[in-house]
Amino acid sequence: MPDPPVPLDFIVFASQKSASTWFCRCLDEHPEIAIGYPYEKRFLREREGWVEREENPQFLDDWEAYRDQFPDKEDHQLRGDGDVELYYNESGPDVVEKFYPDVKLIAILRDPVARIRSEYAYRVRDPKVEEGTLEEYIDESLTIDRSSYAKQLDPWFDRFGEDQILGLPWTELGEEGEDLLEEAFAFLDVDPSVEPPSLTERVNPHREKQPWFQALESVARGLRRLGLGPLMDLVNRVGVGPAVREVGDPPADKPEMPPEIEAELRRELADDIDQLETMIGKDLSAWKPEPEA
Repeated sequence: MPDPPVPLDFIVFASQKSASTWFCRCLDEHPEIAIGYPYEKRFLREREGWVEREENPQFLDDWEAYRDQFPDKEDHQLRGDGDVELYYNESGPDVVEKFYPDVKLIAILRDPVARIRSEYAYRVRDPKVEEGTLEEYIDESLTIDRSSYAKQLDPWFDRFGEDQILGLPWTELGEEGEDLLEEAFAFLDVDPSVEPPSLTERVNPHREKQPWFQALESVARGLRRLGLGPLMDLVNRVGVGPAVREVGDPPADKPEMPPEIEAELRRELADDIDQLETMIGKDLSAWKPEPEA
């Protein structure tokens, strides 16, 4: 298999609702980094036969389409990509190890209980999802598994080792965002003093989607499938897309998480958090359950 036509220096991955889109946008605003929009291209997932496949015209066409989503970069710039859910994609480590064995990996790790609450709020606003209680969602979904970070990162550490993986845990993004980016910049060997314009902006907050906006999103996806992705990207860059979103997809209040459910979740995730603490070498006391009296 020849080298993939899209050389990558780093990959950012996270579970849903962990601020990975914001993080990738901020990285892209660094003058020494090129990611491009969409910031999370969701390409590096197992397709049938990926790991075993060698020469295949359709396979190479797939790579060409992937390359077309990246901006041209200068020689001094690093190229990276983001992928929500890649870290718990079962064959993700195999795919990345095969094509990018020397890549640097950045795992964005939000307080797992806060992430569960945010994921539930995101899911229940989808008209295709039957609304249920938070307790029902926790029992019936994979949300606990998605928040078991040590379990999901273990196969990545087996293949890539501590020197290639940076774990970035956070609880309050407004207070910790600048430190997260500074640590990531240092890990990537770029100027850590850069302050991206999006540092204080919220990306993908919980919203109350209007029916007409859902239809508009369907049209936009259809245009991308017809090869008009660059036009849609231009609409976003000049500000038309974000302005329409503010009207059709306005921010909404998140449902509260009862204290007893939060306490139960923290107890259930305690062992995984202890393992993660050792794995990434970070203090995660803020995520742990309150000591019993």
